[in-house]
Amino acid sequence: MALRINEQANKHFHIRIEGHFVFDGYREFLDAVNELAAHALEATVDLTRVEYMDTAGLGLLLTMRNRLSTERINLKVCEGSQVCHTLKVANLSRLFAIEAI
Repeated sequence: MALRINEQANKHFHIRIEGHFVFDGYREFLDAVNELAAHALEATVDLTRVEYMDTAGLGLLLTMRNRLSTERINLKVCEGSQVCHTLKVANLSRLFAIEAI
């Protein structure tokens, strides 16, 4: 898993994840989330380059939602991808704004 974080305007953070979003990357992801927790008003998690996501990846997204003080977390996915399907099956559209591109 590769992780990049960029701050956009007005404390909006863009988080790009690449590769496999699985348990192996939990420490790196949670460290990044903890750093953002005091600053982020909005976050976009770009999953368009994630090739595979398991239940640990879903759990990390839920942990992020709980730790950030904002409800404004957007997920970007590729339409028809395994990640898009996983998010739909888990019904995460109730908790996140999901943009399929």
